Parts: sequence; C-alpha cells; structure tokens
Amino acid sequence: MGKATELTYERYTELGGTLAEGAFEASVGAASAFVAAEIWPHGPADAAEREAVERAVAACVDCDAAWGGDGWAGPASFSIGSFSASGSQGAASADYAADMAAAARRQLVGTSLLLKVVR
Repeated sequence: MGKATELTYERYTELGGTLAEGAFEASVGAASAFVAAEIWPHGPADAAEREAVERAVAACVDCDAAWGGDGWAGPASFSIGSFSASGSQGAASADYAADMAAAARRQLVGTSLLLKVVR
C-alpha cells in the first residue's frame, strides 16, 4: 500500500489544524490509513509530494474528527444539538468514505499520487 507520511501533532498545527491533541490522536491513525489507501501504490517522491500527503492527512484528521473520530463506525443515527442525521449504517459509512476521499483528494490534486498506474 502507498506510504503516507507520519503526521505529528506539531506539524498538524503548523498546517493550520485546530483540534486538541487528544482529538488529533484519536483520528490520525484512521486518517493516515485512508490517505495511504488513496495514494496506493505510490508514496511521496519529493518534498512537494510529502507536503501534499501531510496536508491530505491533516484534512482527513479534521474530517474523521467531524464524524466522531477513531475511524468512524458510528450509529445509524445521531444528534448534536438541534441537528440530527439518520440512515442505514451502510449509507453513513459510504458518506464517511466520500467525505474522507474528498478531503484527501483536494490536497493531492496536481501530484502524481492519485494515479493508479505504476510510474
């Protein structure tokens, strides 16, 4: 699988991340794994690609945290204040994956990391 750059909390905040360290730690593993799958079979080849991967992981950390953290596998419905969402577990999982993919791809556009061919 493609190798995502390991993102530290310090680097996350340098990139503009605003989560508390505990929330970051709860989401960084799932975010790193997701980005590694997105860039498979590649890894960053230079400094520009490493930064793009770091930005993708940071964006996925924020996305995962917004879904509740820790690789979200939450309930079929949930409420936060007056906001509520419901649906089947499958639909929610698909929405989570789509949100994570969009977050990662926005940061990886313009690199060769999204190619699914051997370069």
